[in-house]
Amino acid sequence: ITHDWSLDRNQQWITRTARPAVDPTVRVESENAGSKRARLVAELATLDRVGPPSVTAELAAAGRDLERLRRAREDLDRGAGRWTHTPAGRAAHRLGKARQERQAAEQRARSAMRRREQRHWRRLARVAASAEDRAHHDWTTHTAPIAEKLDRGITRAQHRVADLQSQAAFRDHWLADHPDLARRVEHVQRELQRL
Repeated sequence: ITHDWSLDRNQQWITRTARPAVDPTVRVESENAGSKRARLVAELATLDRVGPPSVTAELAAAGRDLERLRRAREDLDRGAGRWTHTPAGRAAHRLGKARQERQAAEQRARSAMRRREQRHWRRLARVAASAEDRAHHDWTTHTAPIAEKLDRGITRAQHRVADLQSQAAFRDHWLADHPDLARRVEHVQRELQRL
């Protein structure tokens, strides 16, 4: 017994009725932009809850806060910026100026060729050193407490940034281990940007 493969032995009634077609009674409505945006935002929120949360916005805000504190501390050291007309700023400015004058006098005393010039510059260096001591006392009274407060704030902000960077790195590693979720999140974000 052999089979003749040229003959079609399918049941014809099945093939004729099982043809794919579009049902004319079903109508697909296009989604408006507002409902699509809401659906995508909801999907993105759901996807964000699946893995570790995104801390990108918090990290950026913490970085700005740290930079603001560092600028404030630098301005305090120079007696500039918002500290210009405050007792702390004036004390810091006087201390910086007295320190520069003392250093300049000491340098001139070391580089002077004649003894008379050396004595002159050493005497000016002693006067500048006593002025620096008075300025340092004022700095300790007015500026040091503010400087310590800013330093503590900078330290807290640095720890916060480091913590958020660690969380962001963990999220990146987690998403790398789950690429299908990362691809879906990127797709939803692209769709949101198109709207």
